[in-house]
This record gives sequence, C-alpha cells and structure tokens, in this order.
Amino acid sequence: MIRYLAQRAFSSLIALFLFLTLIFFLSQLIIPTDFTTQFAMTLNRDARAKLQHELGIDQPLWQQYLNWVQRLLHGNLGTSFGGRPVTEIFRELLPYTLLVFFTGTAISFSLGKWLGQVVAWRGPGLVSGILTFSAVSLYTTFPPWLTFLVTYFFARRLIWFASPHR
Repeated sequence: MIRYLAQRAFSSLIALFLFLTLIFFLSQLIIPTDFTTQFAMTLNRDARAKLQHELGIDQPLWQQYLNWVQRLLHGNLGTSFGGRPVTEIFRELLPYTLLVFFTGTAISFSLGKWLGQVVAWRGPGLVSGILTFSAVSLYTTFPPWLTFLVTYFFARRLIWFASPHR
C-alpha cells in the first residue's frame, strides 16, 4: 500500500510539474509582449530596460523558465501588488481556506450519503428523479458560479450573514 501511495504521489508531482510548465509557456504565447509595454508612455527607454532587467524578462525564454522553476521550488512566489510576499498571504489565508474546505466537504458528504440512501430506499419515482437531477446538476456546476449563487442567496436574499457591501 505504501509503495502504491508513493507511486501516486510521485506521478502527481510529475503531472503538477508538467501542468505548471504548460501554463508558463502558454502564458508566454498568449501574451506576446512583456507587461512593461503597458508603461511605455510613462517610462523612458532606460527605465523600462532597467525594469525588464530587474524582473529578468530581458533574458531568453528558457532562462526565464529555469529562473521561474528555481524560485518556485524555493517557495518564492513573488510579491503581490500591495508589496507583500505572496507566500505570506497564503500562510495568512490557509487556515480559513482549510476550514471552509473541510466543513463543506463534511456537509456535502453527509448530505450526499443521506440523499443517496433516500433515493435507494424509495426506488424510482418523482422524489428520486428530482434528487438525482439535482445531484447531477450540482456536481457538474462550475464551482465559482455555484459559490456566487449560494453567497447571493444566503447573504443577500435570506440575509443570514452580514454583508459589508450593502
């Protein structure tokens, strides 16, 4: 069992690495110029070249990729627009994310198990058809859209949670 888990972990790391590599190169293809071109009107040529050098985007693409992988492996994810390190923001928000994730998983598992038992015991009929359709619809829904709908329904319509943007 341990060997199987180790193999799965290793293959997951390889898949993650390939996915990140694909994202890096696709982002380079989708955005053909570097983002300093948006400052072309406000920066002179020397200031723009200095910014490109500081960010390392004046180097060949393969060198940019190796630098990016090295920073990624060392946990250096850069800085946010507010000037804070991204890893600091991750560390700050991780407990809340895990709380929501595990609470939502526990609720969905419990509710799904119970509804599955209801459908199995009742057999074919209107209730099982509605529950099956609802389960498939929720399972295949785009998660951010579903999050928006749930938030809108509970915070705006039912006013169960205080919303600072009223």
